[in-house]
Amino acid sequence: MRRARNDDDRVVALLGAINSKLDQLLRLAEAADAPCFTIQEFCQRNRISDAAYHNLRKSGRGPRLMKIGKSGRGVRISREAEADWIHDREVDTAEKAGTTKKETD
Repeated sequence: MRRARNDDDRVVALLGAINSKLDQLLRLAEAADAPCFTIQEFCQRNRISDAAYHNLRKSGRGPRLMKIGKSGRGVRISREAEADWIHDREVDTAEKAGTTKKETD
């Protein structure tokens, strides 16, 4: 009887974890269609940590931002800014490796 209860607890915990992951994936899928992203969405899309994002911003290598709302506290990153940021990171990588973008194409 005790074993059955432990198994039930494990199933409930597993279902909770699965639901949490599904919610996260649904939010990412919805964000994929958005014209702009929050900083957290940008980090998730590009698989970088918040700390890495802020370090990039401090070093002048972060994406362009736009402020939204009356207070200007809302910050978003447009798809175009994300694409430009990715391109810039590719160019930086190629320059460090001693190649140009055209040489790698």
